[in-house]
Amino acid sequence: VHDKRNQVRFMTEAVDLLDAKSADVQVRMLSQNAALVTGRMTGRYRQNGRTVPFAERYTSVWIIEHNQWRVRHEHASTIEGPR
Repeated sequence: VHDKRNQVRFMTEAVDLLDAKSADVQVRMLSQNAALVTGRMTGRYRQNGRTVPFAERYTSVWIIEHNQWRVRHEHASTIEGPR
């Protein structure tokens, strides 16, 4: 479990993202100014000289703010098992 500070440090200092791909993306409009996005992310990162594959499902809520779409909330959960 990571808090926000540890997660940001992990993603910006502790690992080197090698590649990432989003799939199964679905967008559901909640209103004219809000959307729910779900999907699956797979990829690889390098940490301590090791290449590590990852797979996760994600959900994000987007809103229009100052005439631009912006992420208001995001959550991801690791997919266990074969990738």
